[in-house]
Amino acid sequence: MPNIGDTITGRHIGKRNKDSYIWLACGECGETRWVKKRYDEGLPKVCQKCSSHIGKEQIIRKGYIRVYLRKDDFFRPMANRKGQKMGGYVLEHRLVMAKYLGRNLQPWELVHHRNGDKKDNRIENLALINDLGHKQLTTLESKIDKQTELIEELRKEIKLLQWQLKEVGISP
Repeated sequence: MPNIGDTITGRHIGKRNKDSYIWLACGECGETRWVKKRYDEGLPKVCQKCSSHIGKEQIIRKGYIRVYLRKDDFFRPMANRKGQKMGGYVLEHRLVMAKYLGRNLQPWELVHHRNGDKKDNRIENLALINDLGHKQLTTLESKIDKQTELIEELRKEIKLLQWQLKEVGISP
């Protein structure tokens, strides 16, 4: 087994003879591999597998956005919560709130989207609340939405009745 930093020519590993390769470890997952030395570029810090998801966001179940955090990121502990295997990902709205507060969020702290849009992760759309407050807020918002729908239906019904009265010659 080679040591980190060992250098060989390509013919020793079934590659082109004139190319040089160096044994490196991925800075993210720790997996070791032979990397072709390129003198015009620096050596890659992470393997191809890790580089494919670093900096990318994903939309996951229920419409939330999650973002991959590197192992050395200050907020990475939020991605490794007990009982949840997040694999280095953290929900974006939680990350936005944590950065705003300048600290990692605790698992019991919830971040609520004020306008209900789970993809709108602007800090002015987010509120930090506890579980009980979140349940109360969600219930209240649901009731408000139902009342708003009912008001709209009643407005349409009133307009229809006014039109019908007008058609029969009665002014409202």
